Amino acid sequence: PFSFPTPVNDQSPFEVALKKIPSGMKGVVFHGKGTTQVGADRLRVSVDYAYELVSRSTDDKVISGFYETGDIAIGGYQGEEGRYVAFISVTAGLEGNNGKFRQVFWRDRNTGITKLISVSASGQQGNADSYAPSLSADGKRLVFESNASNLVDGDNNNVKDIFIWDAQTNRIELVSRTATGSFPDAESFDAAISGNGQFVVFTSSASNLAGIPKGQSITNVFIRDLAQSGTTMISIDPSTGSGGNGGKGSISFDGTRATFSSATNGLVANDQNGQWDIFLWQKGQSPLRRVS
Repeated sequence: PFSFPTPVNDQSPFEVALKKIPSGMKGVVFHGKGTTQVGADRLRVSVDYAYELVSRSTDDKVISGFYETGDIAIGGYQGEEGRYVAFISVTAGLEGNNGKFRQVFWRDRNTGITKLISVSASGQQGNADSYAPSLSADGKRLVFESNASNLVDGDNNNVKDIFIWDAQTNRIELVSRTATGSFPDAESFDAAISGNGQFVVFTSSASNLAGIPKGQSITNVFIRDLAQSGTTMISIDPSTGSGGNGGKGSISFDGTRATFSSATNGLVANDQNGQWDIFLWQKGQSPLRRVS
């Protein structure tokens, strides 16, 4: 909240600018020009570093270079845009990383804390590579894929799985699980978490995730509801009721809409082009829509 020496009346023209910004930083006033709204009493102002090295340890003694770092995701909203950054690195010594495998890291830019995420509840680092972090809008839930078998108990399927880490609990859980909580019978990958942190869309070649036959498909697209513990296949061929093939899912903030790509012609009517297309799934609505 701001208080100005001269009040600005409702529905009056105004313009607010930043008079002074620290060296090496940039600033913006959100909606800082226009006509005042009735009852409005707040302005949103953001000042942040123009450039900041993110791939570094909490004590700033270990730096992860370009060739050791990748798969970057950014999170933070409601006044904290860009506060959290997730990335992978193989750099030895980065928050205790032994340098044997690619691990997932999460940095809080406000506190300067960098945290190694791909570790088990007992503190064991992932025993294989982890990739592709995806952050919820607030940056406090992180989804990633991993070949590691020691992140959660009972992981003996010997394939890549999807996991989620929660900043509040500081624990990792399996996302690509069956209705009974067991592990899938094939690999899962390409995960993206919804902005609200409740839903995860991912691709899998497993046949036991959602109780729907895989059919002739190679991979299918699934949505996991983390609150309700349910998994739904969305790449269904309506003519067979089985998997219709798909991948590369993306999901809306509230998890009610998702898109994915597929080369299957039978997912919607009159798809005769024989090419890869983009399809839209909407919760509670049928059929799929081709949007490309």
